[in-house]
Formats: sequence, structure tokens, C-alpha cells
Amino acid sequence: ANAGCDVSFVARGKHLEAMLAHGLTIESDSHPAVHVAKVRASDDPAKLGVADLVIIAVKLWDLDNVARSIKPMVGPDTAVLSLQNGVIKDDILRKHYPETQIVGGVAYVATHIARPGVIEQVGVLQRVVLGEYDGKRSPRVQALVDALNPHVASLGVADTGVNLVAVNHNDPRDKLLRVIGTIETNAKALRVHLE
Repeated sequence: ANAGCDVSFVARGKHLEAMLAHGLTIESDSHPAVHVAKVRASDDPAKLGVADLVIIAVKLWDLDNVARSIKPMVGPDTAVLSLQNGVIKDDILRKHYPETQIVGGVAYVATHIARPGVIEQVGVLQRVVLGEYDGKRSPRVQALVDALNPHVASLGVADTGVNLVAVNHNDPRDKLLRVIGTIETNAKALRVHLE
């Protein structure tokens, strides 16, 4: 949203109230706070309309219900990206959406709601890996990388291991790069010198 993308949030309760009244703030020890003063948010996904991309970031045990509730936001060309822990997350999504709509992804970042309207990011590890399940580098994944990359850099965290990359899941070189990238990122976070 801060990078100029049209972003809507599904939230509830006090968090939603605070976001509508005061916007959304992301606090971190790794970079200056990011504040989006005006956000579009609702507890009813139907009020937000069909999206180009839906990013899901809830606890795994909520995923089945969330996948059902966001159906009004998912049109025939909408991509659904889950940035959750859990090896079965995309299997759950496949029960609700065609495989062609699901983008594989994982986020290596620790966050929590510090207080209503404020997300706190803890630690320096900030990495997003995403890609298509067919192993092809699609225009939609490239567009997502292009949209997020400048925003991540504007947060001033590129030197702490941000690696936003499209991954070809079937290419062994990409698997090796992911492993090397993870080792390098963790070494930087731990201040370990690698030779």
C-alpha cells in the first residue's frame, strides 16, 4: 500500500477499528517504522471486491475457514498466495481453488500484532520466496516480484538479507540458490563471516 499499490485488508475487531481510524503501522528494530495513514479494510471480504492477488497470512488452523470466506475476492484471474508456515497450506487451498490460481510461497519473517493497528516485525530475517508450481516463471509472479522489490528496498532492509525471488521449483540450481541464500541470510543475521 505504501508503494502505491491498491491494497485492501481483511481484519476484525479492535485491529480493524484501529486500522480504519489511524491506518496501519509496521514497527521493526531493523528499519524505520512504516505507516500507511489511510487503509481500505473490512471484516467482510465481499465488501472489498475481486482482487488481482490475495495474500493469506493467518494461522494454519484458520486457513480452511479463511479460504471459504475470501471467495468473493477471488475471480477467475485472481492469484492466491499463502505466506504461512505449514506444508499442507496449499493442499488446503486446492480444496477451494483451482491449482492454476495458487502461487507457492513462504515468508521468513517474524511478526505479530503488537497492539491494534500496529504490526511488529522482530529479528532481522526478512525473506520471501515464491513461484509457480509448474516451475515456469510466469508474468504474474514477475509482476509481484517487481511490485514488492522496490517497496522492500524503500524500507531500508536490503542489507539484512531481503531476497524476494521467483523460484523455479523444478530447477536444481534454484534449489541450491535457495539453500545458499538461506545460509548467507542466516550468517548475516548472526554476524558470522563466511569464506
